[in-house]
Amino acid sequence: MNKAVQKWAGISLRLVFGGILIAASIDKILHPVQFSQAVENYQLAGETLSRWAAVWLPYLEIITGILLILGIWVKAAAILNLGMMFIFFVAVFQAYVRGLDIHCGCFTVEGDETVDLWKILYNLLLAIGSGLLLMVYRRSGRAIES
Repeated sequence: MNKAVQKWAGISLRLVFGGILIAASIDKILHPVQFSQAVENYQLAGETLSRWAAVWLPYLEIITGILLILGIWVKAAAILNLGMMFIFFVAVFQAYVRGLDIHCGCFTVEGDETVDLWKILYNLLLAIGSGLLLMVYRRSGRAIES
């Protein structure tokens, strides 16, 4: 990949995923009890583990988003981003396959954003994009300057 294209692809992906993560974290931080219920609705873990995840996940999202936007510890932030996007994809996919009629809890803790095929596709694209972000920074051998 051309170094100029690689640089701008990396910056663009960093800004997009940083913005997504920050936007996704705000409502969760403001409404922790409702977000905890949204996490429990996925039925992936017990009540206690779901509550712990609901407490730390929004802060992990916002910190990762800030690191991506600022270009600090980019490889580590890209790995965290990929891990979260993959987990989100798996969570949404399994909820759909199991027929759980639940609210996504992705960007808001309330609303009509349900788990459906579009949400699966959206999360799959986010996971693929996250993989591309990591590839751009891993191939460079160093963090690409902003």
